[in-house]
Amino acid sequence: MLNKTSLSRRLLDQLYTVQKLSIYEISKKTSISKSTVHRRLIQYQILRRTYEEAFQIRNERGNCYRYKGEIIMNTSLAYILGVLVGDGFATKKSREGGHVIGLSVGDEKFAETFAKHVKKLGYRTKVKKYGPYKANRKPRYRSLFYSSKFFHWFKKLTTKKIEEMVTNKKEWIVAFIKGFYESEGTVGKDRKWSYLRIGNTDWKLMMLVHRLLFRLGYHFKLYGPYKKEKAKPFYRLHLGNADEIDSFLKLVNPCIKNAI
Repeated sequence: MLNKTSLSRRLLDQLYTVQKLSIYEISKKTSISKSTVHRRLIQYQILRRTYEEAFQIRNERGNCYRYKGEIIMNTSLAYILGVLVGDGFATKKSREGGHVIGLSVGDEKFAETFAKHVKKLGYRTKVKKYGPYKANRKPRYRSLFYSSKFFHWFKKLTTKKIEEMVTNKKEWIVAFIKGFYESEGTVGKDRKWSYLRIGNTDWKLMMLVHRLLFRLGYHFKLYGPYKKEKAKPFYRLHLGNADEIDSFLKLVNPCIKNAI
């Protein structure tokens, strides 16, 4: 086991530049913390890799995978789209490098369900646990996959295009609503009355979800905008009919938020 002082410039340059190990891999190999390795890179003025270079190295080693198949609408893709327009994200700047699409949430079951559908599309992913880093905080669960093709395709999508794609089959509408509800929904009781709510700041997206829910036979009411200081206007879909709530939960069968 090395100590902090034994991580010389020559050794660090060999591990990082020649062997092309990541900061995490160097930390694991030497038993020196990642923050210390990072500080030594700056101290020794060793040129850091770009996100694209880091991604390329990971890709060559098989640690990530670029799926080159066609992006064709199916139930899994509809679910993933529902998640991505809710709690998910797609970015080309991250610690992992490259074009990253994924989900980071506090519910492990949600992350695992997302990962299952990602794998059905042909992408590689796995659920990783992070934290908790502070007391009284819950751990986070993250599922990522890498694809510049999917990233650019997703970023060009409009609410109109999403509606055109998912409305071809009822099961696609249900899958999209399921992903969005698991991201943005809640169910419970207010005094004696049951309720089911779905909220988001995107007006066009909420109008789309409202139309899709109506096609499925549910009479949600759309409220908003609710305005708070230094925050985007917020919109909420509300369903208060107990029979419709029960029917919705049975149809969508969400992996979370399914108990009144």
